[in-house]
Amino acid sequence: MTEVKQSIFETHQSDMVATFADLLKIVSDENRLRILFLLRDGELCVCKIYDALELSQSLVSHHLAILRSYNLVNDRKEGKWVYYSLNKETLEEFNTLHQAVFNVEEVETSRADVDPCE
Repeated sequence: MTEVKQSIFETHQSDMVATFADLLKIVSDENRLRILFLLRDGELCVCKIYDALELSQSLVSHHLAILRSYNLVNDRKEGKWVYYSLNKETLEEFNTLHQAVFNVEEVETSRADVDPCE
């Protein structure tokens, strides 16, 4: 999967689709999604995350590294602990991409007004 380093909207449309597909793959993992849900309530120390999920520290660290590589989470170190929070800018971009594809207000369901294929 490609690493997201720039704003999603600074990419060409085909790259944007590929990036969105990658992001969907990233957040479709149950453990990563559980981490994102935990962080909705604010910043958490990594120890609180693995305690809440009842997962090993190494597995949680692995998932956090992936989320961090896609700029979905921010991290800051304080002493020996690392604290994680959601990256609102990336989530806003993700939501905008999601809305561009899945906004039911803009989905056209009428029949095609063209001759049938031969």
